[in-house]
Amino acid sequence: MSPIVSARLWQTYALPRSLYGIEVLNYTKSDITKLERLQLQICRQIQGLPKRVASAANYCLLGIEPIQSTVDRLLLTFFGGIIQDNTSIEYRIIERQLVMSKQTANTFISRLETALSKYKLPKTQELLLVKPTREKWKTTVKCAIQDYWAEKWEMEKLEKSTMKYLDIKARPIGHAHQIWKFTSNNTLEPRLGRYAQCWEDQLETLLGHRTRPRVVTVGPET
Repeated sequence: MSPIVSARLWQTYALPRSLYGIEVLNYTKSDITKLERLQLQICRQIQGLPKRVASAANYCLLGIEPIQSTVDRLLLTFFGGIIQDNTSIEYRIIERQLVMSKQTANTFISRLETALSKYKLPKTQELLLVKPTREKWKTTVKCAIQDYWAEKWEMEKLEKSTMKYLDIKARPIGHAHQIWKFTSNNTLEPRLGRYAQCWEDQLETLLGHRTRPRVVTVGPET
């Protein structure tokens, strides 16, 4: 199977299930680390790379963003939707957390402030006043994340000799390396389903619970 197709399967079927609702969950660094390790393992399997390959090279070749990047993007775009309506309950909760929440607490607002600072975006208070449109904010977030990881991976490239021949694009996320574009794909549709199911099973084992909703059948009352 073409690595590009395999990567799209992972991003389309398996990953969204594991990160559903992550914007409002009180996750820990350990949770993100576990998911990051799993994604790196999947990316290595897709490309046939050994374990010693640098994470940056692993991601750059497929054009996949790290788990932390995905979580940050979901969090920031979710916030961008909330600020569109200053009469909503969610908007009022954010205003309250800005006043009441501690910087060290694992709350939505503390994670938001960390992400905004990380990607050199305006502070929460400024965004509440300016209120960029939803589409404009999504574009701003996407560009900021692209620039951050491109710079980070370039720095990692200088530190690791195994990456010196790797050409990192200005905005590498979402653009697979040219080498994989020449790989043929002769995979049938049933096989795609088996790959997706296999990855879902790995996610369920990792997270300790099912990633899909449990269906409950209710019988007639007696």
